[in-house]
Amino acid sequence: MDDFPNLKICLAHYGKGNAEANDVGGLDWDNTIKQMMLTYPILYVDCAYSMYNENWWASVKDQLTTNQQLREHFLFGTDFYLVEVETTEKEFDIKFRAYIGEDLFQQIAIINPMKFLNIS
Repeated sequence: MDDFPNLKICLAHYGKGNAEANDVGGLDWDNTIKQMMLTYPILYVDCAYSMYNENWWASVKDQLTTNQQLREHFLFGTDFYLVEVETTEKEFDIKFRAYIGEDLFQQIAIINPMKFLNIS
């Protein structure tokens, strides 16, 4: 990563939506990623299917509110075809946006993806 400072990498499926999936070889994947992000600001994460689990929303909101690096490098995504197994995409969107607030949602769904993709 040091050799390619302008390269941006997105590590997919951040989140404790599935605690078993978060434990990778005895490591807490979320904390490992957050530490790597401090060293390598080219790293981003997306939440993908993890967000279907409403039990994780409070943790996400807290992390995005208190951790600027994570807030600026967190990309919203849903893996909509998997979310549809649990609920409708529309219902998910309305409930999640209402929970985290429009400012945070705009950050992770509009501002951060534009920065990641170098779109003005």
